Amino acid sequence: MQWAETFAADPHSASRARQFVRRLLGELPDELVARVVLMVSELATNAVQHAGGDAFELRVATQGRHDHVRIEARDSSDLLPAPAHTSTGAGHGRGLHIVRQLAERWGWERVPGGKVIWFEVQPCDDGDGGTALPPADSRYRPTAPSGGPARS
Repeated sequence: MQWAETFAADPHSASRARQFVRRLLGELPDELVARVVLMVSELATNAVQHAGGDAFELRVATQGRHDHVRIEARDSSDLLPAPAHTSTGAGHGRGLHIVRQLAERWGWERVPGGKVIWFEVQPCDDGDGGTALPPADSRYRPTAPSGGPARS
């Protein structure tokens, strides 16, 4: 399944993007939804603060019963994402670092009219027929998306 919504590039869009994702992924484990929502908030904030356009699009794609979740944030900027060099206590500049730490895979690609920054998460079987977060050491490094080098 795939859903998409366009958000105005304004200070309230990150909140609306979080609500959109929570509504779509509500049946997944709370910890996984919280992780996805945090990363969506970071990508939405980056789109508003750095892309310079009037709007950005958020796409949510799932496979199976949400066995795989991919989030894409598309904006009209041709500026490529670059994680800021900030301290861990900084109040800003850590968005892509957060995505890198929480996503199983992430990257970016140029598209006509701008770029897409994406991430993927995948719940794993908890042994009781449900899903759980994968252990931190099971995360794998990003692979190169089409059109640009992988970012990790």
